[in-house]
Amino acid sequence: MNTALADLPSSEGHPELSFLAGGGELGARIRGHDWAVTPLGPAPAWPQSLKTAVRIMLTSRQPIWIGWGPGLTFLYNDAYKSIIGGKHPGALGRPTADVWREIWADIGPLLATAMGGVEGTYVEEQLLIMERNGYPEETCYTFSYSPIPGDDGQPGGIICANSEDTHRVVGDRQLALLRELAAGPCRRAPGGPPASAARPPWRAIRRTSPSRCSTS
Repeated sequence: MNTALADLPSSEGHPELSFLAGGGELGARIRGHDWAVTPLGPAPAWPQSLKTAVRIMLTSRQPIWIGWGPGLTFLYNDAYKSIIGGKHPGALGRPTADVWREIWADIGPLLATAMGGVEGTYVEEQLLIMERNGYPEETCYTFSYSPIPGDDGQPGGIICANSEDTHRVVGDRQLALLRELAAGPCRRAPGGPPASAARPPWRAIRRTSPSRCSTS
């Protein structure tokens, strides 16, 4: 849905949508989305637990997304736009497996664990090859998946808080390489390769460490 922001509804005069008040662009887009054609149904009829979680998401400045129901219908906040990139705004209201099809093999098992309702998951500096802008990108994220109970007490969905580590990891690797270049050949181990050869370039990380970004 690419409706112009000026055409999106506000929550004023609609008390049934008070839980969607504010929230910047995504608050407006969620209010204006035709949820009746999704598994979630009309927003006023959403479970109270989902309404509460969405309210927390919209008022947070941390990148957060929520997946609800068996298909993990996708909702996210303004801060998450920088992560989802060119998938915005079309990702809203779609199944998570469609939104993040290129990394589903990485995140699907983690989401399944969280949807079990017993415990959440947490990973640091996870390497993910995303296609956010029409081409593959190597990215690093620290994130958690926490189960959201439905009004009946059973697992209803998940909430994910994110922080991107890509720029820091790349910067750290560049600094490490510069230090090794400055140190010169004196750091070569007896009979071994130069120290810099022990650290693959950033674009080689996928082959040597498939699930974790490393700065060492």
